[in-house]
Amino acid sequence: MKEIRIGNKIIEKRKELKLTQEELADHLGVSKPAVSKWESGQSYPDITLLPVIATYFDITVDELFDYQPQLTKKEIRKVYRSLAERFAQEPFDEVLTELNALVKKYYSCWPLLLNLGILLMNHADLAGSIERRNEILQEALRLFERIEQNCDDPRILRQTPLFKATCWMMSGNPNEVIDLLADTDEIKLNPDIMLANAYLMKQENEKALNLLQGSIFTDLLSIVGSMPGLMAIYATKPETLDRWSQSIERLIDIFDLDHLHPASVLPFHVNAAALYLSQSRVDPALHHLERYARIACEPGLFPFTLKGNAQFDHIQALIESLDLGSLAPRSDQAIKQSFKDLLKHPAFESLAENDRFKRIVRDLDAL
Repeated sequence: MKEIRIGNKIIEKRKELKLTQEELADHLGVSKPAVSKWESGQSYPDITLLPVIATYFDITVDELFDYQPQLTKKEIRKVYRSLAERFAQEPFDEVLTELNALVKKYYSCWPLLLNLGILLMNHADLAGSIERRNEILQEALRLFERIEQNCDDPRILRQTPLFKATCWMMSGNPNEVIDLLADTDEIKLNPDIMLANAYLMKQENEKALNLLQGSIFTDLLSIVGSMPGLMAIYATKPETLDRWSQSIERLIDIFDLDHLHPASVLPFHVNAAALYLSQSRVDPALHHLERYARIACEPGLFPFTLKGNAQFDHIQALIESLDLGSLAPRSDQAIKQSFKDLLKHPAFESLAENDRFKRIVRDLDAL
């Protein structure tokens, strides 16, 4: 990605003055093709012309350069990982100060700003009080809104509404989420299957496999991710609740999601446990908590990364297409601490003296 955008600035200022390329060329004593090459980025003006051009447009030479530092995807991942690890180890506000400095320096690097917003969203709980946590979520929201107002990359713009909605949900503002998402008229079409079939017709099986496995993988995560909300709706219908819980567990086992994508399975188990406890059904609650602990304490779980397995052996392209690649949005240390802290939630207080629950807590504390 280009950092110096003289061509863009010349186009912008020329159009502000309602000049043609030929008229600007005449004013500067150069040819029209020279101006055309500047604007297309094929070449830069001679260094001796820079102050002349800047003076003509009534801007500084720095403004003419339109310097907008950018980072590559690899560099963004490195920054994200470094800050995530520091959030888990250092005073929150010290790391936040450095993050804000990066925002100022790379004010137009939209992929970086998107990921810094995600970073804030995933570490807001470390900020201290609920009020401070909500302030951090508002900072993330402001980053997402800034991206929406200025970015022209459709891939990035497709992501911001969901992240904004997540911030509002975490802040306890469901009305904002509904206002943001309920009137979305876009039909959710997945072109991957059609595209995969086209590749199959051309006998390009590897490309078809990448698309089909990626589509199945993301659909599985969507199904499991829908369960906490669906099960909460069926809280007053125990038989229906049990059917859904058991069906999802079978799906998890069939596709080995415990190992393939534990981050999607863990919330399902802990939410199911809390829901069963609210019905005073201790045995199924403990069953889900034991599965939760078994996944969390699985040897080889850390480093916590996104990866395929023997069945999903063609999802690497999908993983690499993600801004963070295979990296988890939080550091290993922060993830381990969240495993331990979760069982201290008031929802599980009634199990404090239960022997099975005590074993679960001991196992998690050993992480």
